[in-house]
Amino acid sequence: MTTEIPATEKKERVYRPLGLTIGLLSIIPLFGIEPIIWLYIAHRLNVDANGIISGGLALDFWRWAGGIAGGIVLITAIMAWIGKPRSSQYLVQASVIASFLLIMVAAWVRAFGDCTGCLMDGATQTFNDIFQCKIPIQIIAFVYFIFYINRAPARAFYTQVPLPPWNPDEE
Repeated sequence: MTTEIPATEKKERVYRPLGLTIGLLSIIPLFGIEPIIWLYIAHRLNVDANGIISGGLALDFWRWAGGIAGGIVLITAIMAWIGKPRSSQYLVQASVIASFLLIMVAAWVRAFGDCTGCLMDGATQTFNDIFQCKIPIQIIAFVYFIFYINRAPARAFYTQVPLPPWNPDEE
């Protein structure tokens, strides 16, 4: 007696589309790994170079919140990469949107100097300038990712329901 499912009853597996792969590979470093690295660098500079950098480097709310949001994006993006559970599509969208909004608000606050507790010495100013240089790339990656994860091939991957074959005569 075999437990093999007949070929006619096997469910066709839907693979991750290339556009979704590109989108996930763009948000993992930009919204997941990068904020964690910035938090780590700021913390290490604050601990190790406190005598060299006058006053240390400000570890304000925005840097901590970015690091936490980056960790959440990293976890949800890994779940979305695997495709399980089904809700991972919505979780990664929510975490990327929250991280994007946090990055934009933090850039706005730092640009106009309303950041309480942010010392604007030379090291912090350089750190913030580098932080702001990546914003155009993050905007492009964010728009592409949100656009593609809501398209039919990505939805088919998360639901594991194959799309019907495309017929150009049915329009």
